[in-house]
Amino acid sequence: MRIKLQIWDTAGEERFRSVTPMYYKNAAAVILVYDQSNYHSFEKLQSWLDDIEKHSTVDNRILAIAASKCDLIQ
Repeated sequence: MRIKLQIWDTAGEERFRSVTPMYYKNAAAVILVYDQSNYHSFEKLQSWLDDIEKHSTVDNRILAIAASKCDLIQ
């Protein structure tokens, strides 16, 4: 079995927001990563989830949410 894997890191920056739908349009899996040391980063997940629902053409996609910078939390 062959699996094609492409990883795109847009750093969640608004300047990339207009092009990100083309990256996850046909994606079978999406991993959203938020900064655990920044609550605003977590709050923004909902807008990314909404975009994925709006633009994705894959019904049974795998969605994962991961936290980064866990080492900065006390």
